[in-house]
Amino acid sequence: MRSIRLLGVALLALPLLAPAPAASAARGRAVASRSFSGYDNATLHLIHASGATLVEEGPASGNLPGHVHAVLYVGTTFHGTFTIYTSHGELYGRGSARLHNGGGAIETFSGVAEATGGSGQFRGAHGRGRLYGSFNRHTYRIVLQTRGTLQT
Repeated sequence: MRSIRLLGVALLALPLLAPAPAASAARGRAVASRSFSGYDNATLHLIHASGATLVEEGPASGNLPGHVHAVLYVGTTFHGTFTIYTSHGELYGRGSARLHNGGGAIETFSGVAEATGGSGQFRGAHGRGRLYGSFNRHTYRIVLQTRGTLQT
């Protein structure tokens, strides 16, 4: 279960990479790609577990505030997908992470996250970043921070 929780953290970090984009393009005008650098924080909790698959959710704050939904797969590596719901649209992505501490109630981790698309102002978005955090094996609480760049 410990490895399952860590995977959830990695997934959440992906959407937290960047701030919300500026207002959408005016009618009929082409819009150049814009790049944003930023950070986000999230606290996730388990919604459902089935074998090596975890579903986790929680609030995100920072440059890209909203609600995160992540589906995580636990195996020899931790990886998963995420959607972050914001007032400007949805951002989709994937990520992976490794544990730094093996044992104890609180474990730390780090990894990478990648934005792969979205809807609304995040349509066509892509980006990469790093994620960091901790996992409480007793309460299953995941706290994470992401830093990265998002292009819309």
